[in-house]
Parts: sequence; C-alpha cells; structure tokens
Amino acid sequence: MHNLGVLGAIGETMALLGLGLLWTCRVQALDWLRELLDIWRGEISGRDPRLSDPTYRRTKPRTPRGAIMLIGAVALVFIGQILFIIDLTF
Repeated sequence: MHNLGVLGAIGETMALLGLGLLWTCRVQALDWLRELLDIWRGEISGRDPRLSDPTYRRTKPRTPRGAIMLIGAVALVFIGQILFIIDLTF
C-alpha cells in the first residue's frame, strides 16, 4: 500500500476508533438493533411500563443511553472509510 497518504491513514484511524467505540458499547448497540428489528417487523416491545399509562406525557423526548456515542461511532466508521477511498483515488 505505497499509495496510502496522510488522509488515508487518518481515515483508517477514524474507522478503527469508531469500531472501538462500537465494541465498547456493544450492549447498547445490540439493544438498539433489537428495537430496530422489532419496529421493522411491526412489533412493539412495550418494555417501558410508563407507555401504557395514558396520562403520562413526556415534555422532552428521552434519549436512550449511549445514543450519541453509537451515532458518533457509526459516523466515524463511515467517514473514515470515505477518507480512505478518497486518498486511494486521488
């Protein structure tokens, strides 16, 4: 890989950092994946007991635990691979 430049090395480092974050948060990632598959299949898990209470109203949507970190990790993986491909192409 003699064509690998600084941009490609930075891209691969970002991708590996994203994979490391995903591995660190693998429990939350599997929970998110299970919820996503339940939604796609049309099933609702109903794990939150407050959802059955009709008087319960959230003023601010709840951000699930680890959501920001998972989004950032996936973004790092994709951006890192794009930078790697750009470096090899140009």
